[in-house]
Amino acid sequence: MTETEARDATHPNDLCEPSPTMTDLISGIMSDAQTLFKQQVAMLRAEVRDDVRRSLSATKYIGFGATLASIGGLFVLVGFVLMLARYIPALEPWAWWAIVGGTLLIGGGLAIYAGKRTFEQINPDKTLNALEENLTWATNRQK
Repeated sequence: MTETEARDATHPNDLCEPSPTMTDLISGIMSDAQTLFKQQVAMLRAEVRDDVRRSLSATKYIGFGATLASIGGLFVLVGFVLMLARYIPALEPWAWWAIVGGTLLIGGGLAIYAGKRTFEQINPDKTLNALEENLTWATNRQK
């Protein structure tokens, strides 16, 4: 090999950039952890905003439905009880009021249960749990 060839031939490691130091690696990991933390906080905020929006929507529907059902129930209740008392005189009017009122009470309870189940389905725990895991990891790494 001639002197010129020796100068032109470079070692493969000479072409690479110098390897990062331990400080650079740790700094990069911490930077990535901070970025991940910020992204999870942003995702948690977005989930909470979405959950609040859905909760308000569910509340509006439940309130509107309860109002309409109450007014309609009163009209139906009066008409139905008067009809039963007139065409089926086997029971006193108060008994018909109790039967119809109990039926409406059961229906209202079912509607409240359905609204409660809707609220229970709203849950930001997935993101919150991931955020807690990362915070635990980050605090344990620093110790």
